[in-house]
Amino acid sequence: MDTIKPNKQFLYLNGEMNDDMVNSFLNFYNSLNSETNEVMIYLNSEGGLYCSMQIMLDIINHSKVKITLIAVEHIMSCAFLLFYFAKCDKILMSNCYGCVHTISSMFELRDKKFEGDIVRLNEINDVNKKIEHNFKSFLTNEELKKFKDGEDIYLSNKRMKEIFN
Repeated sequence: MDTIKPNKQFLYLNGEMNDDMVNSFLNFYNSLNSETNEVMIYLNSEGGLYCSMQIMLDIINHSKVKITLIAVEHIMSCAFLLFYFAKCDKILMSNCYGCVHTISSMFELRDKKFEGDIVRLNEINDVNKKIEHNFKSFLTNEELKKFKDGEDIYLSNKRMKEIFN
C-alpha cells in the first residue's frame, strides 16, 4: 500500500500588513500545486491595514489546504486579529507577545455631515464593537476600559498562551 507523503509549503509573512503582504500571500497561495496538502505560515507583524488582514483571513478560513499559522516574535493589531480569528491550527512560539487595540482609519473627516465619512465611521465603530465582544472572553475589566478608550493593550507570551491554549 502506498503511503501519502506530506507536501508542505512554508511562507514567512513579516512586516506591515498592506497590499505588498497581501500580494506576497496571494502569489504564494496561487502557486500551490494540487499535491500541496499543508501550508505553514509564520507571522511576525506589528499590524497594518484592516482590509489587508481581512483578505488573508478570508483565504485562510476558506482554504481546502490545511493551514497552520505560527506566531513569531510579535503579533500586534491586525496581526493579532488575523491570528485570533483564523480557523486553522495555530502555534504560538516562545517569546512571542501581542498587542490589541481598536481599529482606526487613516482618513481625515472632511465634514461631519458628509455621508461617506459618517458611513465609514459607523462601520469602524461596528467592527470595534464586534472585536470588543470577542475579546471580553480574555480581557480584564481594566483592559476592556483601555480598549474602549483606544489604548494599546500589550500581552506577554504567558498571557498569549493563556488566550490561545
